[in-house]
Amino acid sequence: MNELKFAMKEAGLLHKYLLTHTKVTDVLFTGGDPLTAKANIISAYIEPLLTKEFSHIRNIRIGSKTLSYWPYRFLTDKDADDLLRLFEKVKKSWQTSCFSGSFQSSGRTFYRCCEAGCGKDTEYRCTDKDTIAALTSY
Repeated sequence: MNELKFAMKEAGLLHKYLLTHTKVTDVLFTGGDPLTAKANIISAYIEPLLTKEFSHIRNIRIGSKTLSYWPYRFLTDKDADDLLRLFEKVKKSWQTSCFSGSFQSSGRTFYRCCEAGCGKDTEYRCTDKDTIAALTSY
């Protein structure tokens, strides 16, 4: 619970800053690896950016290599579905989202992320034939 309180405080500071600096149009989450955090913490940062208050935010980017070294983050982890639902919310909003960073991933992992809306603009390095098929058909 303390972890969530800390994250909420930091998210609140980010949101306050962005509300007072409306010339900011892009937000990049990076450092450490933001997608190693629990889905509810990531949501605390991203979901408010999808509201009309933040209509000046046009692009949300996430610098992550989790698709490469932790594919089960998106497949079977306890909050994998919650994380992908967050990506679906971003996809349904007017903002653009993408992963930034290269990855190697199974086709199943990449396909699931694409379906949630987080793969089309992803930079990637790919050697897996299933992933290549998913990329070329998306």
